[in-house]
Amino acid sequence: MNIYKYRDEHPLHRTRDEMIEDLIHIYDGKSGLSEGSKNNLIESFLYEWTEYYGKFVGCKLWSKNALLHWEKIRKQKGNPYSQLRHEHIVPRKVIKNLISSNFSPDFNKMNELLNKYLIGVIVTTIEDKALLKDSMPHNWEINDEWARYKHKPIDLYYVKWEINNKKILTYSPTPFEMDNKKISYQVIYQSPTPQSSSKRYNRIEYNDKWNL
Repeated sequence: MNIYKYRDEHPLHRTRDEMIEDLIHIYDGKSGLSEGSKNNLIESFLYEWTEYYGKFVGCKLWSKNALLHWEKIRKQKGNPYSQLRHEHIVPRKVIKNLISSNFSPDFNKMNELLNKYLIGVIVTTIEDKALLKDSMPHNWEINDEWARYKHKPIDLYYVKWEINNKKILTYSPTPFEMDNKKISYQVIYQSPTPQSSSKRYNRIEYNDKWNL
């Protein structure tokens, strides 16, 4: 699910603030949910959070090799997704433990935790295989969310998209020292025309600042 699948007017649309409130409700002990139900909801939450602006198109962080592959296959009119992966910089298993062990009903604390650790990156399948699976490196320092990527030949880029045309507008290298700073970006969403869809949303220009 992402913001472009369910627009603001759709009853299934959730803002990220609403997602955090829902997460707090799951963990506050008042939901009455079984552990199995909690686990299923959290698994869905982790994907929905990092795919909020798109699983591939719309995702703000890509490896250089993933970008090169995307452009090459798109020009050949092939399927650019088959050799790409949407991966979490901190594995989902670790994220779930972090949320559970650091849970707080305080909205700001949960927002800070999610924005720091729950980040999606598009990499190639080869790069994905080179990264540690389901765990962080031995002696991991918890403040270093990028530990799995360090000492790996994976160059990361911030990407600006024109969503409707699946077109990359601009991209720029991403030094690690920039990772926790807020960045500015603009996403342009061209909604379907009345001829192609019954939905009659207007063109939307979306501006925001956030921690990826």
